[in-house]
Amino acid sequence: MRPMTLMERGGSLPTVSFPRCSRSETLPSKASARSIEDYAEEIVASGFPALRTLTSEARAFALDGCY
Repeated sequence: MRPMTLMERGGSLPTVSFPRCSRSETLPSKASARSIEDYAEEIVASGFPALRTLTSEARAFALDGCY
């Protein structure tokens, strides 16, 4: 199982188009609406659906392999 992407988690809209990248088109630069703290929280929150609903303590316990 692979973790969900930010878009699948409902927290982000895609801003890069793979077809446009593969055609080497110049892509518009766009600043993210997320802060570095938001990204850090998403990293530690895990992209696995079952873990996202746990408290931070229970999630850490599960991610350490004790779930």
